[in-house]
Amino acid sequence: MGSAALAEPRIEVTGGAPTFRDAALKFAALQTAPVKIQSFSPSSAQLSAAVGDTLRFSVTATPPPGATLTYRWRVDGKVDSAVTTSQFVFVVKSSTSATASVSASVSDGQSTAEQAWSISVRGVSLASDFDGNGAVDFDDFFAFAAAFGKRQGEAAYEAKYDLSKNGVIDFDDFFIFADDFGKKTR
Repeated sequence: MGSAALAEPRIEVTGGAPTFRDAALKFAALQTAPVKIQSFSPSSAQLSAAVGDTLRFSVTATPPPGATLTYRWRVDGKVDSAVTTSQFVFVVKSSTSATASVSASVSDGQSTAEQAWSISVRGVSLASDFDGNGAVDFDDFFAFAAAFGKRQGEAAYEAKYDLSKNGVIDFDDFFIFADDFGKKTR
């Protein structure tokens, strides 16, 4: 519970009976304790999961008197604005990088508490890892750039670079590649 340093009201009278304009009251804001997460699940901050797994997360916090708590969940730093409760469900997809993060922020409007989890993901493969070294890097970019513009039926066309599967290695594929760039599977 919060504590307050309140000054007692004081009325000073200068020559005669007190009037309303002679009175001055001072108030101090109530200082509340910061939000604290009492418990969270899973209880370990380091997790391991496979593609296709469903992970359930929750946090428990008690608001200071008169305050309302708000919840914000992030996956790999990006806010999931669809979830505003104390519980969150994360499905590990094949597009998830080899290491993912989930975090919860709980706020009362004055203070915020956070809990984060790190997830090692097994079974992730990235179509943009053309050389199979476990990372989408510049080697993959140079290979992709050499194939750019090729169409299905041409001698130099290789389907692995046609990430959008539309029969041509074009900007649709480049945007998929760019989204994967820098991700690792190992």
